[in-house]
Amino acid sequence: MSKHTPGPWSVPEQYCSEIERADGKTIASCWHEKCVDVEVKLVGVADVSLEESKANARLIAAAPDLLEVAKRALRYIPTDCVQCRGDKCRERWCISCYGDDTAEAAIAEAKADIDAIRAAIAKAEGGAA
Repeated sequence: MSKHTPGPWSVPEQYCSEIERADGKTIASCWHEKCVDVEVKLVGVADVSLEESKANARLIAAAPDLLEVAKRALRYIPTDCVQCRGDKCRERWCISCYGDDTAEAAIAEAKADIDAIRAAIAKAEGGAA
């Protein structure tokens, strides 16, 4: 299976219906006709293969599901170290299993992941990333 065009992708302000890759080339155009239907039309880019264009379309089509899952996933990312009281939970953020330094480093990574997920959600919803 072919891979999609690597991110980041963006929607430039002057063309609110275009989706661009990092080098500014348009990879897709979203438009509606008579406010009845919305569709995504892939735009031909000279150095993007048909397979890559199809992979981009699959990624765009999956975006609503990915957004919903990202919102739900935030509930399960730990934000504080825990102690399992000797039960050997083996969670990276457990002080009992891994000690203070490792657990605190794991929580720092988790908090960075939370920030990244929130920024992606904000980008998808049109807010400040």
